[in-house]
Amino acid sequence: MLDRLQASVNQLRTVTGGIAHDLKSPVTLIRGTLESALCHEGNEKWRDSVGEAVEDLDRLLQLLNTTLDLAEAEAGALHIDRRPVDFSMSCDNWSIFTNRRWLSINHEVTTDLEEHVVVDADVTLLNRVVSNLLENELTHLPAGCRVNIRLRSQQGSGRTSD
Repeated sequence: MLDRLQASVNQLRTVTGGIAHDLKSPVTLIRGTLESALCHEGNEKWRDSVGEAVEDLDRLLQLLNTTLDLAEAEAGALHIDRRPVDFSMSCDNWSIFTNRRWLSINHEVTTDLEEHVVVDADVTLLNRVVSNLLENELTHLPAGCRVNIRLRSQQGSGRTSD
């Protein structure tokens, strides 16, 4: 019984660390965006900053929902909704969504995405994977790097490389 309790505690630590990692970036970004909005109040930049903060809050909500999904998965109760997903569009949307952040730290980003690469996946979980990959690039690369996002299909399956 003590071994099971220790395993549960270790699992809780792992999940908590993952949650903290996933939430730190969007919370920091939202704070910075809102600070910027306060400095530019009364002009169009203010509206843009607030709009960006709302988008970041939506992303944060998605991370929280995904975290709950992972907790359900650990408990064996997660329902995975597999369906055909245009992975090309997912990658493109995420690169566009994070583009202002890439530019803010002087990264040059290029995308080379084969159109209509369709994968059988749960769209929420797939978006989490793409989001985490891009977040890791933003977090761990020094300023001024070039990031290439490339997607190709091979024998009917999607394949990525960078």
